[in-house]
Amino acid sequence: MKSRVDYLDKTSFITAGIDYKEFEYKNLNQSYKNSAIFITNSNSFNNNHTVITESIRYDDYDDTFDNKTTGKIGVKHTLASGLSFSANYGTSYNVPTIYHLYAPASAWGNIGNINLQPEEITSFDIALNYQGFGVRYFHNEIENMIEFVNGFENVDGTSTIKGYELIFKQTIYKDTLLSLSYSNIDATDRNGVDLSRVANETLKVSLDYYGITDTHIGVYAKYIGDKKDVKFNPDFSREIIDNGNYTVVDAIINYDIDDNKKIYLKADNIFDKDYQSIYGYSSNPRSIYVGFKMDF
Repeated sequence: MKSRVDYLDKTSFITAGIDYKEFEYKNLNQSYKNSAIFITNSNSFNNNHTVITESIRYDDYDDTFDNKTTGKIGVKHTLASGLSFSANYGTSYNVPTIYHLYAPASAWGNIGNINLQPEEITSFDIALNYQGFGVRYFHNEIENMIEFVNGFENVDGTSTIKGYELIFKQTIYKDTLLSLSYSNIDATDRNGVDLSRVANETLKVSLDYYGITDTHIGVYAKYIGDKKDVKFNPDFSREIIDNGNYTVVDAIINYDIDDNKKIYLKADNIFDKDYQSIYGYSSNPRSIYVGFKMDF
């Protein structure tokens, strides 16, 4: 539940609210609760060319985890030429899920870990955007990062995930939209060792065509670069392996019958690539779906 109050001739506003959630895993007969209060203030200047936003949030976990106050401040400035600049700084608090805490043991040992501590995250990013092109630098520091190695466990000390992202989105021919994004990530623990399951490079390319009445045709390709993962051997030992460098292509056709109903034809992994997003968990082979969707 939240409410908004405008002020300064509606160039600024304050949003405040409360939040309550109960997390339950019935098969494990475990649960915990989270209640929170939050407030956000936003101010616009120079005919909305400059916007500054501040947020603060307090979370209570009923003694399951330490309570925490987090916040964020951000600024965005747009020049008359359409060039925009933005920067954000904030903190966040990521508590373990019930599965992280209580997942049953396997032949390789414990999976859940009732001693897990929440992740405490400090993040900063800065970005420039112009005419459909954007570049963003980000830097995240994560205390007690949760990772699956010998079951779920906290990575000692502060892990760092930093890098940059390039984005391009433009109509290239009549009703055809081209979207490109490339990210380069350096993810390491406190000793400079690469974190598992974080690709150092990701490239996404998509084409969306809207030139046929009530129809959308989309083709999407994703390349995943080098990525470390954990291999569980038959002798119950574990080793770090490479599990990246693959490309997957998907496609979809949507047809809108009316505002509330549509039919679709979807093809995943068109070229039947054999890959594993997480080592040991095979991804779907080439798959074709036909469906109907209705909104009420």
